[in-house]
Amino acid sequence: MRCQYQGAQIECAASEITTRKLVPQSLREIPNVGLCRAYVCKDNSDVTIVKELLPKNPWISRTAHLDHGDSVSTDGGIDLLVNSTKTLRTAVVPESGRHKAQNCTTKDFTQATIVVPFSNVKNLRDPAQQLPSPKTLRHELSNSTDS
Repeated sequence: MRCQYQGAQIECAASEITTRKLVPQSLREIPNVGLCRAYVCKDNSDVTIVKELLPKNPWISRTAHLDHGDSVSTDGGIDLLVNSTKTLRTAVVPESGRHKAQNCTTKDFTQATIVVPFSNVKNLRDPAQQLPSPKTLRHELSNSTDS
């Protein structure tokens, strides 16, 4: 599932990162994980789960997406934590007709969070946290009382 709302998170054992600009930050000590290198992905970023966590339990956030193929994408910014002290090596790949992007694959625990969502969907929320519409509730209630 592709997540594009602010605060969307993924956690995985390995991921594929595509971004226009990957900026390394400082090392951080994260409880339950250890020493992690922080990154900021800017401008058209996408982080996709390549390998799931085993066992499939979140390490940092209970609301993180954990399934293979889940991704977070935005044209704003993504905060990234990788459980490795080494800086990621990126390859420059063609992303669109005019622009190139940096691409890399992590082989360690990775956590990605959308900080700045797509500019046209700033009010988008997590579908799991949205309340159903009153019309849907009335329909569900009428079906449950008919049984």
